[in-house]
Amino acid sequence: MPFRFVHMADLHLDTPFAGRPEHRELLRRLQREAFQAAVELALQEGVHALIISGDLADGENLSYATTLMLHESFTRLLKAGIAVIYAHGNHDAAQAMTRLTLPRGVTVFSSMDPACVTVYDRNGLAVGQVVGVGFEKSYEPEFPLMRFPARGVLPTVGVAHTQLVEQAGTGTGYAPVSGRALLMLGYDYWALGHIHQHGMIDPRIAYPGVLSGRDFSETGEKGVLLVEVEARANPRVAFYPLSQAGFWDEAFPDAAQYAALPQLADALEAFAAARLPARLPQAAMLRLTIRGACGCAGELTGAMGAENAAALEGELARRLGLTEVRLRLIDLSMPLDIAEYAREKHILAEALAMLEEARTDDAALENILLEIQDVRLAGCDSLRAGALRDYARGLLDGLPQLVARRMIKEDRL
Repeated sequence: MPFRFVHMADLHLDTPFAGRPEHRELLRRLQREAFQAAVELALQEGVHALIISGDLADGENLSYATTLMLHESFTRLLKAGIAVIYAHGNHDAAQAMTRLTLPRGVTVFSSMDPACVTVYDRNGLAVGQVVGVGFEKSYEPEFPLMRFPARGVLPTVGVAHTQLVEQAGTGTGYAPVSGRALLMLGYDYWALGHIHQHGMIDPRIAYPGVLSGRDFSETGEKGVLLVEVEARANPRVAFYPLSQAGFWDEAFPDAAQYAALPQLADALEAFAAARLPARLPQAAMLRLTIRGACGCAGELTGAMGAENAAALEGELARRLGLTEVRLRLIDLSMPLDIAEYAREKHILAEALAMLEEARTDDAALENILLEIQDVRLAGCDSLRAGALRDYARGLLDGLPQLVARRMIKEDRL
């Protein structure tokens, strides 16, 4: 019989969201509803266990409503014969969560000394073995790999909140470990937490990702994993999206051609509509980035800039049926045709000619670099012939526009 369980992590319940008060409360409510949907999934599927791989809470200050919900939900699972297994993470480290009381019967991994629990089916037959560790404090610099026991006869699952060194290197403070090292233990599945994007590092190593999106760095569908494990066989893993909070982060490619805000609004609406799903979640948040040349730069950065941007955000949210639209405006400036200035006879034309020569003439650029003694350019470590030239040329991208804007008064643009 396979060992079946729901794997979830990084719930971050009661996150203190930014933004409008009504949006903060909506996102917190949707976090709780996503958790309750995961509990319902476990009950409907009749799994043997619910495994939470850290960061159940965003911090020690859980609301009373959330603690009641957790207690009720865990009690329902235990009464249905479903084991509840919870490992502390860096945000909900054991030393900080002293006020969180869980029902009797919940297995908690609260130490970096590995502990082991056997999971049984409703007939009392052992179906799996779970070995796990948990964060005692928010900073855990080492992973206790050598203290993990050898796998047993039963399907064996490891549980940890950890940063794989293949992803971020050592010294992260989040109990870093090599995925290859985990696989050498021979466990049938590693239920990991800490990375907020769902990913299968190997058929036997998985991050479910954050349960419910919290900001524009957490785009895409969010949910849990339904896992079936048999001894010495690749597990069967299915992702179940459960969150009703969705974030989209898009960069608008060319705002230079829109000289009035109504035109820009129409273009942004069409651009966003093509990238949003037909069915939106309860909380649908969109961030649009406009960078550089923009025909409406004066209206979005001048004396009425903040007010105009806010009105444009509200109009787009209304048209698209979104909870919120945010505009991220970066280095906005009026469009500039530098070719016009390059033809004139003044210092700007000379500067633009030098930049063009450096951009197109290898020999000219290399002569310039030769004049610089003991060249050190951050980010260029290669000794390959031409590498310094290629890197320097990359640094020149966009420089003609910047030079022109610095040398031309704004009222001429």
